[in-house]
Amino acid sequence: VNGPMRMPLYGLGTWQYNNTVAEQAVVDAFKLGYRHVDTATVYGNQVGVGKALAQVGLPREEYFVTTKIMGGFNATGTKENLDNCLKEL
Repeated sequence: VNGPMRMPLYGLGTWQYNNTVAEQAVVDAFKLGYRHVDTATVYGNQVGVGKALAQVGLPREEYFVTTKIMGGFNATGTKENLDNCLKEL
């Protein structure tokens, strides 16, 4: 990570959470001091994670979000998948 911010050593994983559960879990985790959340396109919960991030109202530079996309895409497919992640989150 470039700059003065350090990536948190722990974060909330959202595997096996649907959008509703992911949304509430992220809100609750951020209330407890978490500042890192992990998701993936195959989890199907990025919309819920994105809603939670909007709810907590922290400035973007105060938290980390990691996500993953499936492999096997060419450059165009990779960009499309990443753009969709950004839209959902």
